[in-house]
Amino acid sequence: MMLTRTLLISLTILLLAGVGGYALYQGVADRAQTSASACETYENRENRRILPMGAALPPLTLNTLEGQTFTLSEALRTPRVKMALIELFATWCPHCKASVPTLRALQQSYGDRMLVLAVNAGDAAEEASTAIAFRDQYGVTYPILDRPSKDLIKGLCVSSFPTFYLVDKSGRIVWRHIGELEASRRQALEKAIATVSRTP
Repeated sequence: MMLTRTLLISLTILLLAGVGGYALYQGVADRAQTSASACETYENRENRRILPMGAALPPLTLNTLEGQTFTLSEALRTPRVKMALIELFATWCPHCKASVPTLRALQQSYGDRMLVLAVNAGDAAEEASTAIAFRDQYGVTYPILDRPSKDLIKGLCVSSFPTFYLVDKSGRIVWRHIGELEASRRQALEKAIATVSRTP
């Protein structure tokens, strides 16, 4: 009788552990699926993934090259700031190098109404950062944020460099692009900036 009761208790514990473990596995799998499904194909190119229009940008808190902590949501709460343009770049990327003059001009044109930020997403975690040398060589005048985690890069759906997101004051994406900012892309960006600028 005692042996039967012990056996039943043991089986019950094993069963509950199995159900709990499966539930935990399903939770992790569901979160992974949700994260993966947050990205969408960009311009019908399966190798390019990007966050959808209207989506909220994942929380962005990173260090500047000067070692100061920068949090995007806090910066967007600054009264005069209406939007932020974020470039996810790699220092070895030729299109990223070509985008510097455009980003510098936008920063000068819109002043404190628009934050212009570059996120160095091209250096591996175990390597020394190449962002300071990049800033100095190409004359970057806007903040560079360094060392995003792999989870953040995945959450931002970075599949190619450069990847751009323009977000409004609430952190919602109002324009996005993968690749070089050629003339037609700059016009589309300027139009999106003008639209956000008119919001109260």
